[in-house]
Amino acid sequence: MFQLAFILIGAKAFRGKWYIVAGLGVALILLGLFVAFGPPSHALLIAHVLLGSIFLSNGLLVALGGATAQNRSPLRAFLKSGGLALMGALVLLSAFWTPVALAVALGIALIVDGAFRITSTIVILFPGWRIVMLIGVIEILAAPMIALGWPFSYETAILLATGLMLALFGRFLLEFGLSFRTLPPEFSILNLPYFAGRGWYAHAPILVGDDDPEDQNRPPLTVYVWTPVGVATDPERTLLMDRYLAAVDKDGSYATGHSALEVKPDLYISHYPSEELAIPDTMNKLSSLQKLADTTQKGEFHASYEGDVDWWCAADVKLEFPRYSYRRLLAFWLGYSQDSTYHLTNRNCSVIAAAGLDAALEGVLAGKRPWLRLLGLLLDPDLWGAVLARNRATAMTWTPGLFHDYARALGRVLQPTKMPWVTRLKWFIYRARLSARTFGRKGE
Repeated sequence: MFQLAFILIGAKAFRGKWYIVAGLGVALILLGLFVAFGPPSHALLIAHVLLGSIFLSNGLLVALGGATAQNRSPLRAFLKSGGLALMGALVLLSAFWTPVALAVALGIALIVDGAFRITSTIVILFPGWRIVMLIGVIEILAAPMIALGWPFSYETAILLATGLMLALFGRFLLEFGLSFRTLPPEFSILNLPYFAGRGWYAHAPILVGDDDPEDQNRPPLTVYVWTPVGVATDPERTLLMDRYLAAVDKDGSYATGHSALEVKPDLYISHYPSEELAIPDTMNKLSSLQKLADTTQKGEFHASYEGDVDWWCAADVKLEFPRYSYRRLLAFWLGYSQDSTYHLTNRNCSVIAAAGLDAALEGVLAGKRPWLRLLGLLLDPDLWGAVLARNRATAMTWTPGLFHDYARALGRVLQPTKMPWVTRLKWFIYRARLSARTFGRKGE
């Protein structure tokens, strides 16, 4: 959440105040140690209030964000947000009589997160999948222990889990603050070590001087997405898979979709494999995806959107970003395009599109009051939606479906006029009721 907000505001706003970010990290580490090893009576109250507020606020922000997420099922989002909000309310109320509700809530959260991590590694063997799989297994094993109060008591398990969460988050802020201190002025924030894990930002911009004023008059940055289910011919509908991974045509062929960026008239970013992978008909869907995910091959960059349309088909999603840095996007592209190697899970069309979008949007929300801007972003439901897509991509890989969610949420974050929260909630509840009635009529 913080890292995306830092990208949008830019490193320049925080470089001179790096010690505030680092100091906040130290404070969270100390608070985590106090919760884990301090007096149980006080530490338990902090754990209840903290985690209950996280669940409750997350549920409310998901609901508010769903009000403008036209591509998302409002009923599904309503059930998710309602579950989180209810869980948060139970955790807050449990502070007055028993820690059991908090332990059960933590157990459920660990099971859900662990199941997602394990499922993503089974479907796609992306680089680093073994570590993600191990984390998921640990979460699944720890969940019943926390929920059942064994081998540690409810109180001990809650305090250790909460303290560890605070300490890890504090460590992240501390490292980020220290990195701001040593980041050269001409370096992009994407050059920080935090973004270097998968090599997606290996060609982050290094720029000297200011942006060209003429670049402000350029056409909007356009995002194109060919979603798997949108480009497949009479696809077999598979829950989540056909939206975020691949859709299967009626003839058995795969459609994984595509992502691209464009600034007319001379910049188009579109990465394809030079040859389609041939998967034997005898292989099942899971084995096919795993084979695709573990293959490195020669790639190529297409020259124009019109060429992509003639070669394949028109994109089913088109988004525009009037505010962006053309120079940062161009610098990123010039570095990335030196190597055309294509890898489905670590160097694909959506990876370059997401990395390019991050480079283009760095610092677009910079201003005279960066700390107020940071607070506003952290309270923005749309930013939470973008962070959710980003975290899923980091845990697995960027796909056209995830990039679609990410770009659409960022577009709403950057809207000059934001929908009021009360209006968001009213509109979201209306859409949820409408979907529920539609679902009820189909079931009759």
